[in-house]
Amino acid sequence: MDDVLNEAAPALVMEQWLPAPPERVWRALFDPALRECWLPAADLADPQPCLCEEGRELGFRLRDAQPPHLHSLVCFQLRADDGGGTVLTIVHRLTDLRALRPLAANDDHRTMMRAA
Repeated sequence: MDDVLNEAAPALVMEQWLPAPPERVWRALFDPALRECWLPAADLADPQPCLCEEGRELGFRLRDAQPPHLHSLVCFQLRADDGGGTVLTIVHRLTDLRALRPLAANDDHRTMMRAA
């Protein structure tokens, strides 16, 4: 199923301060062996990033393990803070067109998105 980046699609946005410099956080995001500890390759639709701005932003396409196997996009945005740490913003956006369709009046199926 092709997915699209739609800025109007539902998104879950989380922001976290980390006491590590951006270079270290970037390595944990970018290095597949380190990333496997917290974002298993099995959850990725493609192990290669679909968005990469060196040291600043990294995006991956995810695919739910359970039917209907919806696709989503998770983006990690990094910025240095004044104290030598990193502000990590995670934007998880549902991109699967099947989930973005309007519900019919008699459709009681709700689309759920697992947080990254």
